[in-house]
Amino acid sequence: GKDIYYMTNEPTSDSDKEYDDNIYKNGAVMSFNKPDVSEGDPHYCAAKDELYFWTKPSSSADTGSVGADIYVYKEGKVSKLPAPINTEETGDVQPFLNKACTKMYFATNRGDVKSQGPAIYVSERTGENTWSTPQPVVWSETGVGEPTLTDDEKILSFIQVFTMPNGAYNADIFHIERT
Repeated sequence: GKDIYYMTNEPTSDSDKEYDDNIYKNGAVMSFNKPDVSEGDPHYCAAKDELYFWTKPSSSADTGSVGADIYVYKEGKVSKLPAPINTEETGDVQPFLNKACTKMYFATNRGDVKSQGPAIYVSERTGENTWSTPQPVVWSETGVGEPTLTDDEKILSFIQVFTMPNGAYNADIFHIERT
């Protein structure tokens, strides 16, 4: 449609390290944003008129817990997705749905693959707000994230994280193609 959903941050102090991400629609902050909670990576799924995003405590309110969960905004209500999408032990972020809204790709640090960072998993919708057990799709030693799928579901693009010789992290865009 004509709507643009995006995230940006607002400083919560004079420090560069403290900020609060918020989700916007057409330049206006969405009503569900909460202070001291970062809302990020919105993905609108037109087939079901649903907006998916993830939240975590902002850096100024960070408790040291994993604390990242995926939510859906539909018909004016925000709902946390239940298990098996969100779990207490993992950070579940960066949701991206296929065009039909029947599959969700997301980044998580579940630990069932050998990776120091997040891996990309896929889950299939089994009901109105229910999903199948997520399965790993792409992982690497240092981590991957930000899944994006073409409408024909043949190409999955993502960010590949690298560790530089000086210990800093860097990233590049990769993709895998279904033949």
